[in-house]
Amino acid sequence: MTTSEDPLDLAAIQARADAATSGPWRFGDLGGVRWTVWQQGVVPFDSTVMRADSRDDAEFIVAAREDIPALLARVRALVEERDDLQRAWEDEQAGWHAANSKALAARDATIRAAEAKLAQVRDRVGLRSLGYTALAEEIDAILAQPDDEATFAGQPYSCADLGHEGPPCSEPEAHR
Repeated sequence: MTTSEDPLDLAAIQARADAATSGPWRFGDLGGVRWTVWQQGVVPFDSTVMRADSRDDAEFIVAAREDIPALLARVRALVEERDDLQRAWEDEQAGWHAANSKALAARDATIRAAEAKLAQVRDRVGLRSLGYTALAEEIDAILAQPDDEATFAGQPYSCADLGHEGPPCSEPEAHR
């Protein structure tokens, strides 16, 4: 029996099958002592391949002449299919990795641009100087959070949601 550490040597198996007497083979009881296996189409005594002690052994030997080449072909086809699937999987993974890297780079660029724009807005508006201390602190907290947690009171918001109707704020006290 072979294991994954001791794989089948398909070339050696093929060489043994190719070196054996060509088939198909037949078998029969030609003397009453042992079962005789011979090459089909040739006189049994002129082409005896071997003798077997039992009918089951003779039947197995005859079938092996055709089964071994068929099994070798099937194993080779399965190995080729496995290798094709492995290559396709590796190509798919490479594509996923490239797409993911590109998406992450785009996300990071968007975050950097948004942070820069926010810094400009904060500098221009001067939230703290206008009395928006609570909003300024909330923005600082949002910037400190991981991207997937950034919210204002758990919801998307606009200044109008906070009672502000455009700059400059006429009610700075409402946002503290």
